[in-house]
Amino acid sequence: MPEERQPAGRVLYFDLLRILSIFAMVLLHINAQKFLTAAVGSLNWNISNFYQGLVRFCVPVFVMISGAFLLDGNREYSLKKLYFQKILRLVTAYVFWATLYAAYTVLSRNPIGAASLLKIVKLAIRGHYHLWFMYMIVGLYIASPLLRVICRSRRTAEYFLALWFVFELALNLLCVSGPLARLVSSFRSKVAFHTALGYAGFFVLGHYLANYQLPACAVRALHALGALSLAFTVGGTLYLSLRSGSATEALIHNLLPNTAFVSASIFLLVKRRFEHSAPSPRVARAVGTLSKLCFGAYLVHDFFIILFRKLGILSPNFFPALSVLLIAAAVMALSLLAAHLLNKIPVLNRYIL
Repeated sequence: MPEERQPAGRVLYFDLLRILSIFAMVLLHINAQKFLTAAVGSLNWNISNFYQGLVRFCVPVFVMISGAFLLDGNREYSLKKLYFQKILRLVTAYVFWATLYAAYTVLSRNPIGAASLLKIVKLAIRGHYHLWFMYMIVGLYIASPLLRVICRSRRTAEYFLALWFVFELALNLLCVSGPLARLVSSFRSKVAFHTALGYAGFFVLGHYLANYQLPACAVRALHALGALSLAFTVGGTLYLSLRSGSATEALIHNLLPNTAFVSASIFLLVKRRFEHSAPSPRVARAVGTLSKLCFGAYLVHDFFIILFRKLGILSPNFFPALSVLLIAAAVMALSLLAAHLLNKIPVLNRYIL
């Protein structure tokens, strides 16, 4: 998600993926309330269940974009540049926004004082719910010099991705439910395999899909798996939720095969459609400008969700399939506008956006 300092010739499909993913993230956060509170099996809940499955690609695709840039062997990053430019910017942005969200949360319920200040510090360290991404992406940036070595060879990258699929994605799915869940969980704890786990797989996958051409049959298979995975996510979530009597999120986590297939399919779909496109200069500038604002929009967007919730317009009951999209579009537009205005402030635009 962080806007990488791209060369003069921007990569159109990366910009489009970034814009698409930030909208998906806003929609995810707005839709979550109805998914968790509506009656399971009702029309409203089924619509929100579909959206929850559809937009879950947002974080994986953000990570894939970052991996495509940071693991590119044609771009040299010294440790000094990595830590004092890229990572420092992420840390300062996190500290600023985590403190701002924490201050709002605490001071809206408590008077100003020493006790409130301590609560703000503790809450800022813990982070607002959507800022967990910052911790994760900083960890990947720190590991990127090692991951770059893995990505020098296509074979080695494929081996890493295979290990990640088996020991992270597949085992996560097997642990969700069913007779094998306990056995697989016990096996995993005993094996204690930590080499190719977590979001590092999406980081490497982004580099892989950005730099290597897949055979046509592999592309078709990936898109088919993406469509089947979306159906599995939505249908499986309905089944598990009806069985438990409440909304269940077991199949809509980021580190599952179904989420990975949907994310990879969307990444590849946008890449193949727009990789060689040549939009007019005006369109290219507009897309590039919006893409640059996405990181700031991510950081600020929950303030607008909070505002909409206070105004009572976050969960309207009219045309649920359309209204949630309209609200997400409004939050997205306001967030981009706020990011644009903040981006005009010297110094702040270098360290908090």
